[in-house]
Amino acid sequence: MTSDAAPVVIHDSTEPKSQHKNPIIIIPGCMGSKMEMKLENFDKNHWWCSKNADWFLVWINVEMFVPELVDCFKDYVSMTWNGKYPQNKPGVSSRVIPGIEGIEFLQPTLKFIEGYFDKMVKKFTENDYQESKDLFALPYDFRVGAQNLTNWFIELKQTIQLAYETNGQQKVTILTHSMGGKIFTYFMSQSQQTKEWKDKYIQQWIPIAPALGGSFEPLETTIWGLDFGDPLVSKLKMREFQRTFTMMYYMYPFEDLDWEEPVIITDDRNYYARKEDYLDMMTELQFPKYSSEMLERQWEEMVVIDSPMVPTYIIFGNGTDTNCQAKFNGPITSDDYTIETCSGDGTVVEKNVLAMCNNWKKDHYVSCEGYEDKEHVSMVEDDEVINRVWSLLNNY
Repeated sequence: MTSDAAPVVIHDSTEPKSQHKNPIIIIPGCMGSKMEMKLENFDKNHWWCSKNADWFLVWINVEMFVPELVDCFKDYVSMTWNGKYPQNKPGVSSRVIPGIEGIEFLQPTLKFIEGYFDKMVKKFTENDYQESKDLFALPYDFRVGAQNLTNWFIELKQTIQLAYETNGQQKVTILTHSMGGKIFTYFMSQSQQTKEWKDKYIQQWIPIAPALGGSFEPLETTIWGLDFGDPLVSKLKMREFQRTFTMMYYMYPFEDLDWEEPVIITDDRNYYARKEDYLDMMTELQFPKYSSEMLERQWEEMVVIDSPMVPTYIIFGNGTDTNCQAKFNGPITSDDYTIETCSGDGTVVEKNVLAMCNNWKKDHYVSCEGYEDKEHVSMVEDDEVINRVWSLLNNY
């Protein structure tokens, strides 16, 4: 934990306790859902790629990150844009692996190095939680933003209500990671989730490393590309498909959550975390036309920061250098630039999490706990964090 010893409690309250175990629903973060694809007469771009294939694992499948096959991977996962919403390329069908299996180990052949929620799930099951009884997980297509998850939101609401009814009307704990927290915030802001509904069904929300105000990383990814740490993979090649994901623009930083400093500084001008500046940036860097359309189409969903109005226990990382600004020596098209860092977890900046805590503190119970040197993805595998989650489950 931070050197201050005790977590920062932004707002306090006395919450009722119960001796009964309450159900858990896990919502993973971006790229935290296992995904399969099926090909039928796919118009492939390379002779070595498949034209037809039954369901196969595409995320995460490390075998597809070798130099030749990455071209196939890029073509399979890329999306098309019809002006309103993204969709798979013709000939491609996709599905996420449902339930705990879809979030426990993302790479099944490399369980010892590609675990995700496995240690957290093990903690629950060792204490008598059972999948599909009082332990649920809801993976989703992480390539898209909240606007394109309508059916998933319906499933989420049905699962919450089912978990409540089949567990003696015990309220549900929602456990999210990263982008999962952002889309859950959007879900809770919708008019059909009334305060009466929330009070009836939701016991508490535990967001781990919540990217509620976005992250600089998706902005970097759409400008330069992300190679997932693989030196054999071209960032520019990866950028081709990464720009087709509406999720990338959905997760851009936005100024309402303490992004007061420019996200990009050049000799000509500064670019702030707002829609107009991003659109100018896309024009200057010659982004595909669909990029600006995707950003504009979902901007209103991006900036939803309404209070969820349920007891909330935010767990975040701090003290790790986290990219938060690009400085160009010249125009934005220059190759001469440096990346500045802020305190965070390596992906999410600490000050944005604290800004959200302050925004919500007058509305309902909010606890905001900073853990020093906890990395964004591995936080859900960290023993200290897992034990804290378990203690929160036993508060009721």
